[in-house]
Amino acid sequence: MYTAIIVDDEYDAREALHRLLGEIPQRIKILGEASGIVELKQQLVFHKPDILFLDIILGNKNIILSLPELNIDECSLIFTTAHNDYVLQAIRLSALDYLLKPMVKEDLQQAINRLENQNRKTLRDNLDILKNNLESSIPATKKIALPTSNRLEIVSLNDIVYCESDGAYTIFHLTDKRKILVSKNLHEFEKQFFNCRFSRIHHSYLINVSHVKTYIKGEGGSAIMSNGKELEISRRKKGELMEMLLEK
Repeated sequence: MYTAIIVDDEYDAREALHRLLGEIPQRIKILGEASGIVELKQQLVFHKPDILFLDIILGNKNIILSLPELNIDECSLIFTTAHNDYVLQAIRLSALDYLLKPMVKEDLQQAINRLENQNRKTLRDNLDILKNNLESSIPATKKIALPTSNRLEIVSLNDIVYCESDGAYTIFHLTDKRKILVSKNLHEFEKQFFNCRFSRIHHSYLINVSHVKTYIKGEGGSAIMSNGKELEISRRKKGELMEMLLEK
């Protein structure tokens, strides 16, 4: 029997993987679940799983970049992702396993079958290869094109203080006090900025962490941005933001 921890920021995705694991011949005991890197660290204090099922994008953070700091030398890794892009290419090049969402039982079965042939001693080397492949694959551009009703605004990511949800639209708040209304919802930009220092601190706000000047304590707390705006932080996003603020 294998033991495992499921790491995914979507409850439905964790439940779907639970169901699939119950349908395959090998018995896999789920030791725990985590919705982010902080919760995963807590789980690893108490559990030493054989397998980690890891969603790559957790909120606005790429979990791959945090893996080298974890004590997971004895774990086999199976990444789960909906991103069929350069991230997936980086995983392929590292020889680590992955499952593309939506997962099917046959693919899960094959991934688990391959575990018997995996040399765990090379896991750390493969993680380093993956991290290097990923970093070399990240687009070098630091600008984004924002389509408005009558023009295309080219904006530096450094000049974005925060993005605010307005229904099906997003309002960009810039360092020069301008506001740009774009006809895409905030979730679209959350996905686009996943490898940058942006954090979805609230369902209404996606902030540039580099523009946080003060954190005010509270249940979730709030952030004072460089333009003086105070933005509420949801309780479940507090840990993710604090981790990003403390990153070197």
